[in-house]
Amino acid sequence: MFRATGARVAVRDFVLRASGASFDINAGGPARVEVPGRGGGSRERKVPAGRSHVEL
Repeated sequence: MFRATGARVAVRDFVLRASGASFDINAGGPARVEVPGRGGGSRERKVPAGRSHVEL
């Protein structure tokens, strides 16, 4: 349902909808987060170190 590569991350308030996902993330360094999408594709985004709010 969710994948992060790169640095360690802590995720809070994860909400998965048909249109995508949203969550707060605290990353120990640069990371890439990915949520599988419909039809076999995925939505992804790079996040910097620190706290961020992500909408995929």
